[in-house]
Amino acid sequence: MSGADLGHPLQLGIELPVSAADPGAAVRLARRAEELGLDLVVVADGTDDGGALDAWTVLGAVAGATGRVDLATRGLRLDGRPPAVLARAVASLDHLAGGRVTPGLAAGTGGADADDALDALAEGVDVLRGMWAAAEPGPLVHEGRHHRVPGAQRGPAPAHELALWLGATPGSADDGARTLAARVADG
Repeated sequence: MSGADLGHPLQLGIELPVSAADPGAAVRLARRAEELGLDLVVVADGTDDGGALDAWTVLGAVAGATGRVDLATRGLRLDGRPPAVLARAVASLDHLAGGRVTPGLAAGTGGADADDALDALAEGVDVLRGMWAAAEPGPLVHEGRHHRVPGAQRGPAPAHELALWLGATPGSADDGARTLAARVADG
């Protein structure tokens, strides 16, 4: 894949720490990254780590302390949070951050097999995009095997057209995750 044109410029960034032991570290490092001209700061989903701060709360603080650097999540799992609620959180932060947010999702197994986790992620992406389709008439209704939305008011739409990133854990359904990413994600 050497020399391949992926259709977008290369972005350089760092992953921010999210330890409750030093809650200000993420903001300090994000400010420094912005000063140094980096393009992106990333926060990992810490749902499996009891000592990790919530990714969206950390990004909210980072958004308020920076003005240019893009904000992204990595490994954000939908098996521990309702996608309709997450859609509002993502869109809200995107507005507060001036259109700088990119959600990076992952297929969390939560005890399920890999194929089942990928199916749940695909459904979750449908719900996210449905919630962001604020101009569509009527509430969002989704009756899936993994996610149910009985009739949620759509919106808000994000401040900019969001790119959804999708990742996979090495050795766990990589082929399925790549296929799903090609079908539903933007990176």
